Amino acid sequence: LFCGVWFDLFFALVEVLAGWAKLRWIQGTVMTALLCANYVLCFLLEPCRLYLGYAGNLGEKVPELFLFVFLCLGCIAILVTQLAMGSFLEEL
Repeated sequence: LFCGVWFDLFFALVEVLAGWAKLRWIQGTVMTALLCANYVLCFLLEPCRLYLGYAGNLGEKVPELFLFVFLCLGCIAILVTQLAMGSFLEEL
């Protein structure tokens, strides 16, 4: 957990710096919406996902572990969608 928390804090800092750099060149509402989705993932879902994994693992609680896996799959789905949308929007 200790390593995961420090990694998430570092990732959040990198995400903010990358978002600041992207906003200088991004045009359009779709790309701005994708950037906002990244911030939601980084600052809202990731701490919840970390807590659920920690609590479910230590307490051997199945509902928390299920929610942890569900949030992992949701985060992966959002990131894959963003990658597909980014390559699709570049072609336009």
